[in-house]
Amino acid sequence: MEKPPDSLFLHPALYVKPCEYGMGVFSSAFITADTILEEAHWIKYKRDDCNSRQLNDYVYEVSDPPEGTEDECGFNAMVLGFGSIYNHSNDNNAHYLFDEEKNVFVYQSVKDIQPGDQICISYGEKWWKTREAVADS
Repeated sequence: MEKPPDSLFLHPALYVKPCEYGMGVFSSAFITADTILEEAHWIKYKRDDCNSRQLNDYVYEVSDPPEGTEDECGFNAMVLGFGSIYNHSNDNNAHYLFDEEKNVFVYQSVKDIQPGDQICISYGEKWWKTREAVADS
């Protein structure tokens, strides 16, 4: 069956399984650096509308526009697909960016990934500071 032209991409080697951090995204095949891993839709919501610490560990902070009004600022993104399952590593083998044209989060390998490797991104220093935690993996 042919994929519709506006479908989002998910690399066929990706899968989710339990790991030491709960769940994680892994690869079943060799993936070269600079390969698109996933395009993911997201749900935008006001940060103040959710005070769940547990949920907030799985969301991304949306950058406020430089001169944004109160209605345009203070949002989080709940990324769908595998987006909220990628774990953190200081030696990350993937990263993400926001594709404004498609309005999706895009995950891409930054190093070669071997079969069985967990795919990790960096949550960034701000994520750890807002949780008074330290990134140690």
